[in-house]
Amino acid sequence: MDFLKNSRLEKILESVVFIISGLMLLILPFVFKEDLTPLYFSLASIILVVGILFLYAFFLRVKEFNKHFLYRGILLIILSMVIIFLTPQFKAIFPIIIALFFFYEAVQHFSFTLQLKAIKDHHWEIDLGYSIFSSMVSLFFIILGMTNILSYDILLVIAGALTLILHATNLILLIKVHPSFNDELK
Repeated sequence: MDFLKNSRLEKILESVVFIISGLMLLILPFVFKEDLTPLYFSLASIILVVGILFLYAFFLRVKEFNKHFLYRGILLIILSMVIIFLTPQFKAIFPIIIALFFFYEAVQHFSFTLQLKAIKDHHWEIDLGYSIFSSMVSLFFIILGMTNILSYDILLVIAGALTLILHATNLILLIKVHPSFNDELK
């Protein structure tokens, strides 16, 4: 699991996992129209695995004491447990959790943008724009969740589409715009 010591590969792996999650949110509400329990358990499983990977990455980097991995791992494991054991309650607060997740992603990417600026990456402005876009997406989803205009299934599909778009964009940024990010940090 040495790839977890590579910041760029961690971000790529994370984006791929969330692209898969976004596809699930986008497609599975149409498959499980009556009972979304399999969708919740699938998402909870993915979130649990990613949370465990973050904790593992934290322990790999314990000398660097990167609290980001610890906090994120614990948060994702708790979220997976909430989804599994409190499914009806999760359904009620789903829009808020997704909006908070999008906002957290925006803050994380803004932190990444500051790292890029610190190493004088000439493309850091693109990432700043992406961070602002991510923040706007979280506000948009908060408004959608609060208005109760859309059905729950439609909110799931929109959350899936936004997750897919945000993480596909993040993946493109990591592969095409910042291919040597990890080398520049050393």
